[in-house]
Amino acid sequence: MHDDFQITKYYNEFNKNGITAIFQGALSQSVLSEIAENLKEKITDRETIKSKIFAIFIELAQNIYHHSAEKRHFHTSDSHIGVGIVSIRDMDDYYSLSAGNMVEQRQREALEERCDYINGLDKGHLTEYYRQERKNAKGKTSTGAHVGLIDMVRRSGNPLKIHFDTISEHLSFFSITVTVNKDWQPVHAKEKKKY
Repeated sequence: MHDDFQITKYYNEFNKNGITAIFQGALSQSVLSEIAENLKEKITDRETIKSKIFAIFIELAQNIYHHSAEKRHFHTSDSHIGVGIVSIRDMDDYYSLSAGNMVEQRQREALEERCDYINGLDKGHLTEYYRQERKNAKGKTSTGAHVGLIDMVRRSGNPLKIHFDTISEHLSFFSITVTVNKDWQPVHAKEKKKY
C-alpha cells in the first residue's frame, strides 16, 4: 500500500502560520488538562494576556467537548466526548485562538444569529447581557454555551469571527476565531496614558 503522507509539510505550515499549539480529536477532560498545562509554559506574555488566552482556550475546548455533533465513545468512562479541532497562533501583534467542530444544520441559523447579536453589543450592553444569561444558564448546558460566547468577547475585547461549511444535508462544520491583542490594556491604564 502506497502512503505519501508527509508530516514535514504540516510542521512547516504550522511554523509559517505561527501555530503554538494544535489538537484535533476527542477533547476529553484529561487531554484538555494536559494541553492547558502545556499552554502555561508556552505563552510567555504578560500575566493578564496569558490569563485571557487560557480562559478563552478552555471555553473553546469545552464547547467542543459538550456541543460537537461528532462524538467519540470512551469505554473506560462510558461517556461520549465531542470531537473537533482547536489551535493557538502567536502572531506579531496578537494571539489568534480558533476552534472547529460539527454542528447540526438545524442549529446553524440560531448560532449565527447569536454570534451576530453578541458582536453588535457595546461594552455596557455586553456586560448586562452576560449577567442576564448567567442567571438564566444555571443548570442548562445549552445556555451555558451562550454565556461562553459572550465571555470570550468580553475577555478579548474583539468580535467573534465565525464561518460555516456545509458538510451534508444534516451537518455543517462550525469554525470560530477569537483574537487577543498583545497591546491590550485595562480601561484605567488607557486613561492614565492620556496624562
